[in-house]
Amino acid sequence: MKISCDKQNTIETRLNAAIQLKNYTNFWKFGDNNQINKSLLFNDDDIIIIISEIDKSLIRKNILEIATNCEEYKIIKLYNEVILRIVKYDFRSGYWPELIPTIQNLLNTQNEKYVLSGVSVLFQATKAFEFESGDYKQKLREALSVFFPILTKIMGQVLPNYKLNEAAYIIKKILDVYVSSIKVYTYFITKIYKRQMFLYFLLKRTILMCG
Repeated sequence: MKISCDKQNTIETRLNAAIQLKNYTNFWKFGDNNQINKSLLFNDDDIIIIISEIDKSLIRKNILEIATNCEEYKIIKLYNEVILRIVKYDFRSGYWPELIPTIQNLLNTQNEKYVLSGVSVLFQATKAFEFESGDYKQKLREALSVFFPILTKIMGQVLPNYKLNEAAYIIKKILDVYVSSIKVYTYFITKIYKRQMFLYFLLKRTILMCG
């Protein structure tokens, strides 16, 4: 991770390091139970690599900050894939309690870079659970009740102060979160924010900013 975020390295070196990190986290789902590990394989000949809990903890601790401070789109995209994978396997099992408070802190800043990072990570969280069923979504449902008022505030109070390009990209990410959240728990979203009014608000704000 240090190599991929160190600006003293060439972009090629940083990109390659980020790719290696993404490939490494392909094995995130495997744990200490070898029988469960084998059940997760598509083919019996597939390789199983066990990522130590120390390594997992280190990645969880640093990935959000590194992704937030990165300025290279290709590297950020790779980081987001890593975050998606970690959220899918660790958030629902309680191994990443810092995730929700960290997203909330990012969204509550006045810095568009941090806001964009917060929205992007939130999208990865909703995306990870949009096709899940059962109790896996419960924590995310609780988080959405906190995040949607914040997103609404961002649309109404913060975005008008941003540059057009940054604002438009944040709007797109908020729309991504909204659409993905409908798949996570349609009834919940409909009950708290009627779809038509929320989309109308987003589109109206976009038109005003572009006009």
